[in-house]
Amino acid sequence: MFSSSRHASSPDSFHDHEDLLGPSCLDSNQHKHENNNVDPMLERLTTLENNLTLLLSRAEIEPYASLDDALAAPSRFHQPISVRITDPIASPKPGMDENKMPFWRSRIIALYIDWAKSFACFRNLPHADKVIYWLCFFLNLQTQLITFYELQIYIFYAVLIFAFLVCC
Repeated sequence: MFSSSRHASSPDSFHDHEDLLGPSCLDSNQHKHENNNVDPMLERLTTLENNLTLLLSRAEIEPYASLDDALAAPSRFHQPISVRITDPIASPKPGMDENKMPFWRSRIIALYIDWAKSFACFRNLPHADKVIYWLCFFLNLQTQLITFYELQIYIFYAVLIFAFLVCC
């Protein structure tokens, strides 16, 4: 039976339950080693992607007050995730200030920062390097007019590139 709480560090938490997000790329033989084990990095990235999708679409996420606050806070991906794919899709609360950052963009940025913090190599960077990384990301994001779906793809590939660069 599926538990209502999942932890980001348990890749098996997305198997054997009715709320599965869809077929996993881990089911393919091309990602398995000779002894039929799945590549651990691929498994971890798939779990992070599934958790990102779940948190982005369903969880209540308060935007960070500042970049310093975001970098100092623990990653949401290191905490239990208590939402399911069957929960209602997140929506702005009535009366939210319309002059603030758009609802979906603030969620994406908060989760992207948390995603990066889930990698030890990012957490071990000096604070100034973390700030520079995020300033470059925000400048790049502001110069592109893209759809929500394109932004999700952009973030996914940016994280894969980031993971490859810092973990190799």
